Amino acid sequence: MKGISHWLQSSLIKIQSALKANDELKASYIVQTSTWTLLEGIWAINNKPVPPAGSVLRYIQTLPNKPIHLDALLNKLFLGNTKDRIKAAIELIEWVLHK
Repeated sequence: MKGISHWLQSSLIKIQSALKANDELKASYIVQTSTWTLLEGIWAINNKPVPPAGSVLRYIQTLPNKPIHLDALLNKLFLGNTKDRIKAAIELIEWVLHK
């Protein structure tokens, strides 16, 4: 979990820095490159390995420890416009880091 936390903390700093500089492209890029690590963090909090990519979304709902509005956050993260994806990523990263 230490490596995941370090990666996500670094990503959060980079996303926030990009947003301060009004660089939405960079913020979006960091979100995209950090998404798998974010999912790893959610699974690690539950002391479980991440399943194969094709099964993650099906099994993530079975995890006992997850954000309250996980469905909505995942929809924003994967289907939202750029601003929504960035906001959802920040919320999910902060949730993982505070667990």
